[in-house]
Amino acid sequence: MRPARLEDQRLSLAIEQGPAAVIITDVEGRIEYVNRRFTEITGYLPGEVLHRTPRVLRSGFTAPAVYEQMWATIRAGDAWRGELCNRRKDGGLYWHSMSISPVCDDTGQVSGFVAVQEDITEQRRIREELAKRERQRQEAEAALRRSESWFRTLIERAHDLIAVVLPDGTFRYASPSFDHILGHEPSGLLGTAALDLVHPEDRESVKQVLQGMHQAGAVRALEYRCRHEDGSWHLIDATARNLLDDPVVGGFVLNGRDATERVALEAQFRQAQKLDALGQLVGGVAHDFNNILAVILASSHMLREDLPSDHACQADVLEIEKAGERAAALTRQLLAFTRQQVLVPQVLDLNALVQNISRMLGRLLGADVALSNRLAVEPVIVKADPGQLEQVLLNLAVNGRDAMSGSGALLIETSVVDLDDSYVGCHGPMRPGRYAMLAVTDTGSGMSPDVQARVFEPFFTTKEPGKGTGLGLSTVYGIVKQSEGFIWLYSEPGVGTRFKIYLPHVDQAVGAARAATSDDLPRGTETVLIAEDNAAVRQAACRALERSGYTVLQANGPDALELVSRHEGPIDLLLSDVVMPKVNGPKLAQVLRKLRPNLRVLYMSGYIDGTMRSRLFEVGGGYLQKPFTVANLVRKVRELLDAT
Repeated sequence: MRPARLEDQRLSLAIEQGPAAVIITDVEGRIEYVNRRFTEITGYLPGEVLHRTPRVLRSGFTAPAVYEQMWATIRAGDAWRGELCNRRKDGGLYWHSMSISPVCDDTGQVSGFVAVQEDITEQRRIREELAKRERQRQEAEAALRRSESWFRTLIERAHDLIAVVLPDGTFRYASPSFDHILGHEPSGLLGTAALDLVHPEDRESVKQVLQGMHQAGAVRALEYRCRHEDGSWHLIDATARNLLDDPVVGGFVLNGRDATERVALEAQFRQAQKLDALGQLVGGVAHDFNNILAVILASSHMLREDLPSDHACQADVLEIEKAGERAAALTRQLLAFTRQQVLVPQVLDLNALVQNISRMLGRLLGADVALSNRLAVEPVIVKADPGQLEQVLLNLAVNGRDAMSGSGALLIETSVVDLDDSYVGCHGPMRPGRYAMLAVTDTGSGMSPDVQARVFEPFFTTKEPGKGTGLGLSTVYGIVKQSEGFIWLYSEPGVGTRFKIYLPHVDQAVGAARAATSDDLPRGTETVLIAEDNAAVRQAACRALERSGYTVLQANGPDALELVSRHEGPIDLLLSDVVMPKVNGPKLAQVLRKLRPNLRVLYMSGYIDGTMRSRLFEVGGGYLQKPFTVANLVRKVRELLDAT
């Protein structure tokens, strides 16, 4: 089957010079004819492929299944069309569109095949490039959707307030955080004036900040109060960015955080620092003042005893002693505020404490103030100094009575509470856990925020001159803090005041009640060594003990070691100041006990810091608070000497 046998010579010429490659094979697939275009595409001359099969062109990049399907089709007498990847003579690859049709003889039998190939390498490259670009476009759109979804989720779940404000001052966007932080539905804010949420006193400053951001991309920090849906004001710490030129945003982007709790905690911390600084100053003054008062109290007491009962100076001396006791009470309040006094804690039930003191409080408050208790059903157990807690209740009751101007109601409550992270997060530096709660509420005049900020400061009072020392609530604060507790104040002018005290709750049995003391001063014959660096205090204590029958040795602190080493008689008790130059009381007691193991120790001081307090209890011994009276001194000495 050759072209010369074709009847139409014009058809033969068209095939030879046509744009497509033409291959004619016999029925076995051996090549009998290829046209000029075939040589141009493949690089093979006709003589190089005649009598060979088209397999010479295969590249291996067309799947075998394609060839199997092709041969099955044409052997069945049907035409086949498809795309194949072949290899040129020089090794290069090319894609072509193939159309194969069977050729039949006069009897209708298949005598060969005609294949028409059109080089589609460039078209396929373009098609693949377009397909690649389409895939890239789809992938970019998918990535953009993922990115938008990611950022949308990030913004919608962010705790910060995020808003877009247009140049006219209206909301274009408000994040969902507006709902859970400020109680406003974000969709309801769109189109409304953003400054309407800002506190009237802060609007002008916010407006000036936004109007002053002329440069594109400029960032400014600002702080303002924002109105909550419930009417309260929250302090917002924010940054504003000028994105007016951004075609997508076209406004100011505000990113704000609710700083209300942080600012409150900072204020609490500053207040605690201020109170601690005041405590250091007051404690130092109280230390020196207590030594003076100890001499005044002891000397006035002994002078009054030496004078005949009908002596004209008896009344004057008694007034001196009473004045000294009042001054001593003031210094005790100062030391309570500074947390420098030594507490004698015991396990007790707050319910019992409140019940025991209620009768005295009722007489103190008067008939026009209704006192009531709301006590927990279960025991409210704490470990604290009962006398100091009674002082706390006494001071809070007096404060409430004065705030009620003579008539009203005062409520004392107790309960056991479990405080979680959400509560203590707003009441630093508390820690989560179980607490015993003691609350005192009055229906008085209440306090303004300015007064509440200073209410625990020593000597601060709102009472008229001469009607208050300003130490009542500072004493309460000091006792609570020294008892490892926390106190919070809730007050509103014209409504009243509520103090809530939280003390660590303990799971222990309640301790025994304190034993009552006799009014008679005990006496003794034992030997007492007094170690005190203040000569006046030392002499006063010496005279008081000698009057009660004791043999007294005295030394100036460090000299006590030498005195004991050369004293041959017994020494039954060491009465030592805690803070002395060169050697402190606990260290002196530790050394002397090595020489005299049975030595009893009684410490006295008007000021002890935390380190010395822990050291004092490590060594062991009794404690006598300065300024002491003669009665307190001789009773405490006798108590230690009689202890088993």
